[in-house]
Amino acid sequence: MRGDINGTSTLLDDTATDVNATTCGGTLDDNNMFGEGRLNAFAAVSAAPRGPTGTLAGRVTDAATGAGIAGATVTATGPSQRTATTGNDGSYTLPLAAGTYTVTASHGLYNSATATGVVITANPPTTRTFALTRLPTGTLTGAVTAQSTGLPLAVELGPGMLNGIFDGIQRPLDKLMESSGTYIDRGIVVNALSQDTKWPFTPSVKKGDEVVTVGGLYGRIMSLDAEKVSLKIAESVKIDVERSKVVRVVTPRIEEVESK
Repeated sequence: MRGDINGTSTLLDDTATDVNATTCGGTLDDNNMFGEGRLNAFAAVSAAPRGPTGTLAGRVTDAATGAGIAGATVTATGPSQRTATTGNDGSYTLPLAAGTYTVTASHGLYNSATATGVVITANPPTTRTFALTRLPTGTLTGAVTAQSTGLPLAVELGPGMLNGIFDGIQRPLDKLMESSGTYIDRGIVVNALSQDTKWPFTPSVKKGDEVVTVGGLYGRIMSLDAEKVSLKIAESVKIDVERSKVVRVVTPRIEEVESK
């Protein structure tokens, strides 16, 4: 396996000792705390090919179109067991100890295919291509909701958000630490943003301001809400514009000019 970086990485992953630490998500085989598990050097050396070695290579394709299937798994079982994942073009390469193997190609959207009696020799490389038939597919619909509220997942926006550090569902990590310690217990509900902190607020425009709109109209704000602004642009003439169309507040104010 000298020089085979991908093969060595796969061997170390496959022989690592699994650690049951799923409190931060994942599975026994691959979780977010120990990854593939604890490195097991003895198991890795024991599983490494010995003696004469050869290469199994080929492609995994769609039987109907002939296109390569990316992300398919090819597993060879025999004198040693190795697994490879196909690239974007469906190709794979497996360095193996010389001998006879059973090789299986599989993918979640296809029927698996198995070849028996595949002989690996030191030279030349052995080639094996698998054409997989696609499984019938359908459409799954539904909604993802929060367990605590039953409502669709959402993000809360507001002051203080930029100063926080959150997990994947917007729970502040400092509050989680206070609630459950180092490990996050299942089902903890924590407000994303403080409900008690008061923040200073200065409105960009307010009633009585003299403003100019995108179209170049000047007027005085007579009333406003979240969506629109009512402007007095001349004596007895009022118009409503979208709030977003107000460009800026004009200074000095008209009444200040009139008083001079």
